[in-house]
Amino acid sequence: MLTYLGAGERRYGEMPVRVYGRQSWEFEAVLGGEIRPVFPGENRDPAGARGQLRENSLWIFPPAFEHGWSGRPGNAAEIAVFHFDTLAEPAAAFLRRRGFVVARLDDEAKSLIRSLAAGLSESRAADDPLYPLRAEKAAIELSLIALGDLSAAELAPLVDRAEYAASLAMAWYSEHLAEGPTLADAARAANCSESHFRRLFRRARGASPQEAFERLRLERAAAMLRRGDASIKEIAAACGYESQSCFSRAFRRHEGRAPREVMHSFPERT
Repeated sequence: MLTYLGAGERRYGEMPVRVYGRQSWEFEAVLGGEIRPVFPGENRDPAGARGQLRENSLWIFPPAFEHGWSGRPGNAAEIAVFHFDTLAEPAAAFLRRRGFVVARLDDEAKSLIRSLAAGLSESRAADDPLYPLRAEKAAIELSLIALGDLSAAELAPLVDRAEYAASLAMAWYSEHLAEGPTLADAARAANCSESHFRRLFRRARGASPQEAFERLRLERAAAMLRRGDASIKEIAAACGYESQSCFSRAFRRHEGRAPREVMHSFPERT
């Protein structure tokens, strides 16, 4: 939930924000002018060592991270600040480990942030029943802006490599089912060697890829049999089996009955 929203001109040089730990996630964007965060033990001099003045930037601070805000005396800055009580995983865990993140904003990102702030303000004022969903979407959009500025190496801890490889392979296998893809084909689709792919898949899904692929094929076949708009031979081919007899044997082992029995247990389609 969005717990605070502020946007517009700020003069942090004359009216700095004191250092303290917020209870919520803080997203602070500088859309015009310059500001900088201030950390415990620092003064508010814009030349402070840890937080140099920055323009066109978005900071994300996790809850309880002590910081304040300062700026150049005599200069105004356009800011948008959002506080959220929660943040989606795995982004939340990743950002907590880093302490805080700062990302550079281009014109497109700044325009999006202005739009998010204006839209949320209007939605809240209108007692919009979709306001909580709009706030959740804004948190995701802001997280993507910040994380999108990081390198692939920096983002690596955000991704569960095993689950990513398994999901990628299952999606690819499903799309290429009729081609009778092999384990080696699926491993290549997941950008892994075959042996490494086996290990990752079992770690993610608790089963071998061969077991998962066979289950996928048979579940697809069962759905097609229930629809009743294809012959058993056509279903076998669509699910990647070499022949109708190979399919029938595999289906009986898995389901305990023949494909024809499943097909005939549903009313004929007209």
